[in-house]
Amino acid sequence: LSKIGNTVLIVGITLVISTVLCAMAAYGFSRFNSKGVSVAFAFVLATMLIPEVVTARPLYEFMQKVKLYDTYPGLILLYISTVIPFTVLILRNFVGEIPISLEEAAQIDGAGRLRTFFQIVFPLLKPTTATLVILYALSLWNDYLLPSLILTDKSLYTIPIATKLFQGTYSNDMDLLMAALVMAIIPVIILYIALQKYIIAGVVAGAVKS
Repeated sequence: LSKIGNTVLIVGITLVISTVLCAMAAYGFSRFNSKGVSVAFAFVLATMLIPEVVTARPLYEFMQKVKLYDTYPGLILLYISTVIPFTVLILRNFVGEIPISLEEAAQIDGAGRLRTFFQIVFPLLKPTTATLVILYALSLWNDYLLPSLILTDKSLYTIPIATKLFQGTYSNDMDLLMAALVMAIIPVIILYIALQKYIIAGVVAGAVKS
């Protein structure tokens, strides 16, 4: 249960922070047109071309230098960096579909950029963000590479690397392993059920163009 709690904590914090940051970045990339913004967006997209395996050793050394090795914050920062590029790309396209007239009306009523974003733009992105949350929740929940790279303390283990504790050199405790895996998928199923209506809304919204 402690490993499930560890995974829920890490994945939950990662998704909350990355969703807000990526939505704000996507809003900026969509609404502000300048050479610097275009270069920054191109740089963000370029990071999608670099496989995680290639950056494993540099990340390992960097985490040790900044004293974040074998810590939750270190793993969360790495997860956020992997989530940002694709999420920003998708959200930027959806922000572009939101009529600017809605923002102009809010600004006429005295709302600033930040208030306009959180009260007008961000709520309209719910279906898209819900879909991305599901996809990345599944991806991060099952990730083995980064936790095995960063975490060595068994008390900090996430579910994927904790399952190897049920595997020995000469024997495997399959009964406990299967029970642990069944318990591990329950939080993901609950998350999917909770966000299912938003996912369906996002599919329907993307299927019809007015």
